[in-house]
Amino acid sequence: LAASGEAFAPTPPHRAALGPHAANKASLRLPAARRGRAMGLRMAGESLDDELAKAFEREKANRQQEAETKKEMDKIFKDAQDDLKNLAQSELDKFKEEAEEIMMQREEEWEAMGNKEAASFLGKVDSLAEEFLKKTGRNVEDELDEFAELERYLGPQVVAIIGDKSPLRDELEKKLTENPSLTMSSCNKLLETRGMTIEETDTLVFCGDGEPLDRYTVERLIGRALKLRRVLCVSSVGTERANLFPFSLQNALTGALDKKRGVELGIVELSKKRGFAYTLMRIGKLSKPSSESGLGGVKIAPGDQMSEDIAVDIAAEGVMQSLMLQPTALNGSYSVVGAK
Repeated sequence: LAASGEAFAPTPPHRAALGPHAANKASLRLPAARRGRAMGLRMAGESLDDELAKAFEREKANRQQEAETKKEMDKIFKDAQDDLKNLAQSELDKFKEEAEEIMMQREEEWEAMGNKEAASFLGKVDSLAEEFLKKTGRNVEDELDEFAELERYLGPQVVAIIGDKSPLRDELEKKLTENPSLTMSSCNKLLETRGMTIEETDTLVFCGDGEPLDRYTVERLIGRALKLRRVLCVSSVGTERANLFPFSLQNALTGALDKKRGVELGIVELSKKRGFAYTLMRIGKLSKPSSESGLGGVKIAPGDQMSEDIAVDIAAEGVMQSLMLQPTALNGSYSVVGAK
């Protein structure tokens, strides 16, 4: 090769090792211009991918922000709606309480006026009776026997007891049966029918010391009694103190005292319209008979006072005393509790 004058270019060792394939690989390389163009296209594609990724992230962030804004606005509207609803309900409750207070105040004024007028009238009657007896030379003791005979005509004659079966009702039925001047009638069928009237009953006794009676049922029965002269309602102490401790606890869950007070007011209202006499007898919590509980005594106060228990037989006797036209029991209310 040196003699022929050709330049000698030794083959690099790594190419010599690859053999003929090295030349083929070299022939596959792109020209420099095309390599530059391909490099530019690849960089442009990567730049486009970056822009698309950034645009996607921005759109995602905007959607999240819109969702959060919508959620906040929904919460604001809901809170505003709840506030308006609570405010409206509060105003309605306040208006209802004010109306009930005004109604109760009017009823109490009427009741107090009736008690005052009844006491004044009875006082005048007693004075005239005493004066008449003195003029005729007779005394009160002489008239007691005669009055006892006349009492059956002045007092109730046909009595009906309304209320759930209870120890107090059992005692009352026993005492009424033992009294020869009284006759018992039943209103049980009237509670299940419409249109029927109570023909002969002149006195209704409502036993509402336990579960509250239904005011509508009470007023419906009163309206059916054609010869009604007297209504006696056995209620519970605390009906006028339902907002005071400890009666407020008893009234909180079921509103029992409020319901009993509603029955009382209904009877008073119908008394003014129809002209029958009424008695509201509020008793303490019933206990065992006086022979077992030791509560053989009794304490009485006008209106709604005291809170002690009372023996069931003593309570029944109190009802009987009220029924027999005790003057102080007419058109008024009083409380009865037990005492040792």
